This record gives sequence, structure tokens and C-alpha cells, in this order.
Amino acid sequence: MTALSNSEDMRIASLLADYIDGVAPLDTLLDRYRLSYHQVADLVTLTDQLHNTLVEVSPSATFVDSLFKDLVGSSPRRLDWRSRVRTMSPRMKVAAGIGGITLTAGVLLLTGHSLLQLIHALQRSETPNEAVAQVS
Repeated sequence: MTALSNSEDMRIASLLADYIDGVAPLDTLLDRYRLSYHQVADLVTLTDQLHNTLVEVSPSATFVDSLFKDLVGSSPRRLDWRSRVRTMSPRMKVAAGIGGITLTAGVLLLTGHSLLQLIHALQRSETPNEAVAQVS
């Protein structure tokens, strides 16, 4: 097994983006990007699980107006972020938390991918320095 090349990484990322957007069926995308299902199976499974778990929501017009007024409409009393967090409404705190969770999940996904590459490199009996150099 060889380390993923930049070209292959780009094809996998493009395939997943098209798969998530519903551009074409997975079989068609695999042919288009010249990839096997084995190469993307774990990522497709994770994508499907996230799609089934996360629910798309749209904020109400009242919430958007309130957020706009909070962020733009009034002059800040202090520049201290802690005072701003305390004055946020519970709905805004939940929205900020969801954004933070989403960002954390993305970072964990990328980190997990790099760790898998490192594990595969180590399984090929490479020295740790060679394995780290290939992941980087």
C-alpha cells in the first residue's frame, strides 16, 4: 500500500463533495474520479452516518433579526468577549455551541484521516520518521 498522493487526496475530496451534494450516484462518481469503493468506503460510511444524524435547520426570521441587532445594530459596551458571552440569549449560545461542535468534528475527521495514514505507513514497517514524513 502506498501513501496517498496529493492527486488522490484531491480526487477523494472531490468525490465526497459531489457525493454529499448528490451530483450523481456513488458508482458513477467512483468511475469519474477513478477510485475504488475500497479507497473511500470508510469516508462514505461516515458521511452517510453524519447525513442521517445531523438535521438541517433554518433559523427563523426573528432569530436572524435579533442576531443582526446583537452583532451589528448596537455599539459594543466593552471589547471583552466574556461580557458578550454572558449577555447572549440561550438560543444564541446553543447556535454557537453547534457551530463549535461542527468545527471540532471537522478537525477530528481530518486528524483521524492523518492518523490512519500514519498507522498504514507504520504497518508497512517504515521507520517512524519516514511514516511521519509521508503523512505531512
